[in-house]
Amino acid sequence: GAGHGDIVVPVLINALKDIDDEVSIRAAEALSKVGAGHGDIVIPPLIEALEDEYEDEYVRGSAAKALGKVGAGHGDIVVPVLINALKDSYDKVRWSVAE
Repeated sequence: GAGHGDIVVPVLINALKDIDDEVSIRAAEALSKVGAGHGDIVIPPLIEALEDEYEDEYVRGSAAKALGKVGAGHGDIVVPVLINALKDSYDKVRWSVAE
């Protein structure tokens, strides 16, 4: 049967796009914990959140941390994105990538 991640991950991906930054931050944090086996569907929205220059810096930082955790096995996609984020104008985003 379907595992918890199969049910929770799509809900968290939707929450990542929530208008409330706090909801988005918590969704990214949760995806970093449950998204590891779901890289194919979790990584694209996390990259989108990280690279969205209009997104809150804390949301983007949380997305960067989550990418670092769920990106194992997807380094060819994730590593260049994280390296690029090291040039971000916001300290929070750069620190999150470095962690």
